[in-house]
Amino acid sequence: MTEHAPIPVDTVEPPLEPAVRQPGTFRMWLLTIGGPVIWIVHFGAVYLLAEAACTAQRSARIDFVGAETLRVAVVALTVIAVVGCVALAVAARRAARRREAAVAVGVGVPLSLGAAVAVAATCLPVLVLAPC
Repeated sequence: MTEHAPIPVDTVEPPLEPAVRQPGTFRMWLLTIGGPVIWIVHFGAVYLLAEAACTAQRSARIDFVGAETLRVAVVALTVIAVVGCVALAVAARRAARRREAAVAVGVGVPLSLGAAVAVAATCLPVLVLAPC
């Protein structure tokens, strides 16, 4: 008769010892810091687009985009980013009502709304001043 070594508890397959999974961890982080991430990406995209367009205007060799095209692109990016921030704020509010990590997700509502205001503020100079 052969004796088998006892199997350690932590190596038993899932039917006997199911893995503990944190439900919705990625979703919680998305709803918490998604708005500021959209703001950062929007700010970087607008800054790089304006820099490329204004540098191209100063150089006769490069034909990129004009001031009006830059203005339209910035407004379009801003509308998309504001809609994304507001959508994340609404989703975070719904998740907080369902008690899915209510404290962490509840912080996402003011962060997303603040990011929406910051995104709109980033667009204002392009509407009021000359782009370059």
